[in-house]
Formats: sequence, structure tokens, C-alpha cells
Amino acid sequence: MLDLALSDNNNFKIYRNFYKNSNSWIELDLVGKECNKFAIGARVKVYTDEGKMYSQEVTVGHGRNMQKPYRLHFGLGNSKKIDRVEVLWYHATSWEVFNNIELNKITKLTQIGTSVANDLQSGEFLEIYPDPVEANNFSIEFALNKSGVAQVLLYDMKGMIIQEFTNQYYASGANYLNCEIGNIANGAYFIGLITPDKRIVKPIIIAR
Repeated sequence: MLDLALSDNNNFKIYRNFYKNSNSWIELDLVGKECNKFAIGARVKVYTDEGKMYSQEVTVGHGRNMQKPYRLHFGLGNSKKIDRVEVLWYHATSWEVFNNIELNKITKLTQIGTSVANDLQSGEFLEIYPDPVEANNFSIEFALNKSGVAQVLLYDMKGMIIQEFTNQYYASGANYLNCEIGNIANGAYFIGLITPDKRIVKPIIIAR
């Protein structure tokens, strides 16, 4: 069962759920290894013994004085057993399968990390250090197939540009960039590397 929290014009309210039933549920904490730590962008499918499938995606969401939890809650009705859980991690190319998931418990699922697409195959990549960002600056390493103009942008979860870190000519190969984030609020964002040939986007967490 879930409680409900609402924020309206700076008035914060909690609605407690006292209704009791015998329905089944699970909650999943996803931990990314080759993607972002909080598994933002991961898609999850839960299959039950009844042949039903439930799906959700790990998102952050926006709200006034609010933050959506990363943990996923699945209400499973009268299901007696979970057949399997499948996870498509952000930036992955295939689903990972988890078995032996128990009902009515909180379960941590950690990325195995064998199905993530490799940007190095194209000669271009983007890496962020550290992630999550816990200071007013962080570093980016990126590589280009050929010399040219590269743009690095910070986006919010709606795809709006928050800040431009660079937009200039870079030599081919590895390049390094120190990024200052100033007064940007804590939360989940995306970093985008844009070149004439390719666009690479990766999630980033700011948690100062």
C-alpha cells in the first residue's frame, strides 16, 4: 500500500492509506554500474505466474518542492508468484533477466553490465567524472573521430537546455573539459555531446 504526498502553493500534505488487503506487491531498487548510479532511464518489466506483465520506467519527474523516488513499486493484485523481472538499462542494447524475485519485499537489482552499447566502436565517446556530482564542478572526457566543432550542453529532464559548457573547435582524439555548474539546483539532468557526425547523451546527477 502507498501513501500520497502533495505540494500545492507551498502547502505540503500527506494522505495516509489505511486500507488493508491481501494483494501482492514488490518494490525494486535498481543500481546502475555501466549506466548512471540511480538507473534513471531504465525500463522494467515484471512477469507474473498468471501471464501478466507490468512495466515502469525509472524517471525523476518534476514538481514544486517534490522529488519522485527512484524505487519502483508494482502492485500485482492476486498474483502468487513472480516469473521473472527484465531490465533494459539506460543506453543498453538488450534486456537483463532476474529470477527468484520474492513477493511483498523490497529487492535490489544491480546491473550486470554485459549489454551496454560501446560508443568507442564509433570512435566517439563521452565520460563524466564524478557522477553523482557533489561539488560545483565536474570533468568531462570526450573523443572525436575527426577535428571539428563540438558542443557540450546540460539539459533538464524535459530536454530544455540549462547551460552550454563549450561550443568550439577541438582536435580529433581525446579532449578534456572542466565544467562549472554554479547555482544549478540538485537533481537529474543530461549531458549532451553534439558534433557534426553524432550526438551522445548521458544522464548525470547533481547532489551537492
